[in-house]
Amino acid sequence: MRINKPLFSLKDFYNDCISHYRDKNKHEIMNAILPKLEKDENRYKYSLKNKTLHLEKNNQLHGVDKNDLINLYERKFLNPKLNARSYYDRIKTATNICPYCGKRHTKTVDHFLSKSNYPNFSITPINLVPCCSDCNTSKKDKDADISDISNLLFHPYEESLAEFKWLKAKINIIDDKIYFNYYVCKDIIDDITYMRLENQFTMLELDKFYDLEANVEFSRSIETYRELYSAPDGKTLLMDHFKFELRKYSKFDFKVNYYMYVYYESLIENFNDLTLIFSSI
Repeated sequence: MRINKPLFSLKDFYNDCISHYRDKNKHEIMNAILPKLEKDENRYKYSLKNKTLHLEKNNQLHGVDKNDLINLYERKFLNPKLNARSYYDRIKTATNICPYCGKRHTKTVDHFLSKSNYPNFSITPINLVPCCSDCNTSKKDKDADISDISNLLFHPYEESLAEFKWLKAKINIIDDKIYFNYYVCKDIIDDITYMRLENQFTMLELDKFYDLEANVEFSRSIETYRELYSAPDGKTLLMDHFKFELRKYSKFDFKVNYYMYVYYESLIENFNDLTLIFSSI
C-alpha cells in the first residue's frame, strides 16, 4: 500500500538529536558528519525515485562508529524528552494500517533499509516507514545484500502494487472443508517484479497470514452461506451476496489485491464446486 512520504528532512531535527551529548568531542564529531548524512539522504531520494536503491552500499560509516549512528535512533530520536521524538511520532501515526500487509494496525516504525546494515540511514525520514509489529519482526535485517534487486522490497513511499493484479488464492476442498491458499500470480507482471513480490510475500509471511484470515472468515460465515443457499433460489442469492461483497472491497486501497477482495473473487470463481458441499456444511 503506497503512503505519503514524510514532509520533513534529516536536518529539521538532527541538531536536537546531537545537542544533548555530554561529550563535547562526540558532539563535534557527530555535527561534522551532518553534510555527509544529508548527501546520503538526497542520494536515497534520487535512487528511490529512479528505482536504483538496490545499488546503495551498506555499512557507510563516515569515519564514526556504527553504534554511534544506530544510537542516534535508539537513544536520541526515540527519546521522549527530546523534541526530535515528535518527528518519530509523526512518521508512526502517518497511517493507521500497515502498508506492508494492508491489514494490521501500525504500532512501530520500520527501517526500510535496516539500521544494522545501513546505519547511515538510521534517522533518515524517508527510510522510516510506519508498520505493524508483525511485519517489522518478519522483515528484520534481511537486506545485507540488495545488489540483486529481487531482494529489495517494494517501498511504500514510492512504489505502488495497486497498478496490476498480482494476488490470487486457490481454494482446496478436503473432506468437505474449504481451505484458502494465497499466492503471487505471475500472469501479467515481469520477471523482476514477480521475484520481488514473491520474496516480499514470503519474507513477511503474508501467505500464512492471508490464508489464516480467509479460513477464519469462511468458518465464521458458514451459517450465513448455508442459509442463503437453502432459501428459494438460493444459488442466485448466494452468488449475489459474493458479488456484493466483492464490489464493497474493490473500494479499498489495495483494490483487486486486497486479501478480502481475493477471498470473494475465489468464492465466485469456484462457485460451482462450492455449491456441491454447501448443503453438507
